[in-house]
Amino acid sequence: MGSLIEELKRREVSRSMFTALAAELAGPAAAGMTACQLEDLLDERGREVLRQLLQDHFDLRAVREEQQAREQPAPATGTDGITRNRLETGHGRLLATLFGTVKVTRCAWRRPGTASFCPADAALSLPAGRHSHSLAKLAAIEAARGSFDAARDAVGRRCGPVIGKRQLEQSVTDAAVDIPAFYAARVPEPCTSSTLMVLSADCKGIVMRPGHCGPPPRRPPPGWGGCAPGWPPGRNRTAREWQPWSPSMTPSRPSAARTT
Repeated sequence: MGSLIEELKRREVSRSMFTALAAELAGPAAAGMTACQLEDLLDERGREVLRQLLQDHFDLRAVREEQQAREQPAPATGTDGITRNRLETGHGRLLATLFGTVKVTRCAWRRPGTASFCPADAALSLPAGRHSHSLAKLAAIEAARGSFDAARDAVGRRCGPVIGKRQLEQSVTDAAVDIPAFYAARVPEPCTSSTLMVLSADCKGIVMRPGHCGPPPRRPPPGWGGCAPGWPPGRNRTAREWQPWSPSMTPSRPSAARTT
């Protein structure tokens, strides 16, 4: 019964904020606003409603986790293999998200001489730092388009003041930590005698505008790669292109049919 009351209270906070925003839009003040002003109002106030919805959800999960831990007290084993049997509730941490900063409260299992273990951190896949994975992804996308200052401004326009320039730089650096290993895993291995090698050739001429084709030589040398007799007019010879490749280097796809 207690958890149900808490759940209703959590929902009431975000519901009241949404109701207040809807009432403001229906009021006389909003009737005189332009479309741009209405967009700015919803962008600012709507983000706060979404932040409160996320905060209410985290609070609700914290209440359910605490109730379950008290009803079924069982030791928790962390990722280090150590079993902890002391339960402490109310351990909170801040999390910067796309909608603003929220507080995540969870239970912690403890044992003397060891660090606390919070099962909710793994269930929520919380980052080690303060900024969420979605916010770090947005920071990496914006940083790839320009400077870190421009990325910080772009993130601030969408999410508000949730991350600074130094934190954004560190977030982008952490996102690129796997790039060397990514390319190292794709270094081609030397071919063996059983590897099939295919040689592709392209010796077609290029269609030219009339008057742009150069005059052919009077006496073509043996083996001259010009246009063969009977080809459509307006073609100019081009250099031969040869490209060796192995079928094992490119993953086969149903839509990527090749002719050899």
